[in-house]
Amino acid sequence: MEGGVEIDVEPIHDGRSFGSSTVTIRQGERVCTRSLVLLSAADPDLIRHQDDAPEVTSPDELTGSSHGGDFWQIRTVDGVDISDPAAVGPPELAVWTRFPDAPDDPTISRALLAFASDGFLIGAAMRPHEGVGQSMAHVSISTTVVTHTLSFHEPFRASEWMLLDQRSPYAGRGRSYGRADVYAGDGRYVASFAQENMIRDFPEGQRPAAGQKAAH
Repeated sequence: MEGGVEIDVEPIHDGRSFGSSTVTIRQGERVCTRSLVLLSAADPDLIRHQDDAPEVTSPDELTGSSHGGDFWQIRTVDGVDISDPAAVGPPELAVWTRFPDAPDDPTISRALLAFASDGFLIGAAMRPHEGVGQSMAHVSISTTVVTHTLSFHEPFRASEWMLLDQRSPYAGRGRSYGRADVYAGDGRYVASFAQENMIRDFPEGQRPAAGQKAAH
């Protein structure tokens, strides 16, 4: 169907403890994305440890962000505005997020965290650089996610607050790299993700006209 999205799942391995599949998403003749999904069954602990959650302001003491909405709540620690090109700080960003109406379903919770994890590490990489902010993405700066890797470690509920503790240790040569730890509100280490991004000037003649954004 024209304009529709087609999802193809191709199993690679299906074992007792581990499995893997490729997932390809197409729209018409265009491949939008392809991912490798690694599956595993939970096993009893042989060893166990985790990093402690950072000490940050509780989400109840923070104001909501305009970047979310009724279905997706975002509260940024210390009121950091990654859209403001004049706001300069370290390449770090701590964000509380939840989806208050999400059902208590592990698969949906993981899907919603995957959605939430995509959008902050480019802004974190821009923070140390005055005159550069996420509001300029697709307008005067060309940005995109190149790779995104997400690992789930413990069960969690997307309807409850989760802390995304993010840092970008490197930016250069038109790229940035960032990684994050995700903690549930009770301090459990539940997930982690890493991302490589493109952050560069538009190629000659490809910058969008005034008032427009580039397709992405």
